[in-house]
Amino acid sequence: MVRVLSYILFLCSIISCGIPSDQSKQHAEKPIVKVQEYPRFSLAQWTFHKELFSGEMNTIDFIDTAAHLGFEGVEYVNQFFKNQAADQVLIDKMNAAAARHDIRNLLIMVDAEGDLGNLNLSDRKQAITNHKKWIDMAYKLGCHSIRVNAHGTGARDSVWLQCKKSIIDLADYAAAKKINILIENHGGYSSDATWLRSLIDAIQKENVGSLPDLDNWCTRRDNGKLWGGNCIDRYDAYAGMLELLPYAQAVSIKSKAFLPDGEEKTIDYPRIIPKIKASGYHGFLGVEYEGTDFTPVKGALKTRALVEKYW
Repeated sequence: MVRVLSYILFLCSIISCGIPSDQSKQHAEKPIVKVQEYPRFSLAQWTFHKELFSGEMNTIDFIDTAAHLGFEGVEYVNQFFKNQAADQVLIDKMNAAAARHDIRNLLIMVDAEGDLGNLNLSDRKQAITNHKKWIDMAYKLGCHSIRVNAHGTGARDSVWLQCKKSIIDLADYAAAKKINILIENHGGYSSDATWLRSLIDAIQKENVGSLPDLDNWCTRRDNGKLWGGNCIDRYDAYAGMLELLPYAQAVSIKSKAFLPDGEEKTIDYPRIIPKIKASGYHGFLGVEYEGTDFTPVKGALKTRALVEKYW
């Protein structure tokens, strides 16, 4: 809790607020900052990835911090509790923290569980099995979805076909638990909105949709990998958002760096945010700050403020 209070004290340097006394603990558990009913904002756990990987923060601290910053929902990343999908003690603690703050558990972003587009049948089946435990955890947390990656090494059409088979399997398993399978534009073929849109169309499952991210549009890097190299082929972000929004059941509002006037340096918020609104999307807007110029707290608040400016 000490770590959480450090974030609250930082927030107080940005806005006027007070630290509750022991006599009013019940008020300390409510968000300090209230946001309007819509748009509704959630906070992506990846915003605090450095603090979480280092151990400076844990998942319960993250829920507490999100609530105190006025977010109404939280979006988890499995990397921060990688071997704990079936840990009922952790699940109970997460549910208790969310209930204490009246904040919603929304989804789990699943990484590093094998490629759903793997051309090797045995490896692909193992990846499917690995993902199912996160569907189970999402169900226990009351989430609406898990986010998966449509990744694989091989020819474009071959990876597409194997992703289709895998995600249909996951969708059928998740349907009984009323969990959605959302695919993000998250590197490689998946950052090609036409490829991803055709995949969702072909799957034809009500509980399969998209999670458009404002920034993940690099389809090819000079190192031949998903991450780390310089991008040498990028899908048009504006066109990609328009293609994926009709399938969206979550949206990732990414930011990395800001100009002195508060505008994002590389993402066209004035053009894209109104299109999200015009699309009729009514889910949560997941704020994810990935920059280094500000603390995660300040970066998240600046991102949310920029969305509100153009909504």
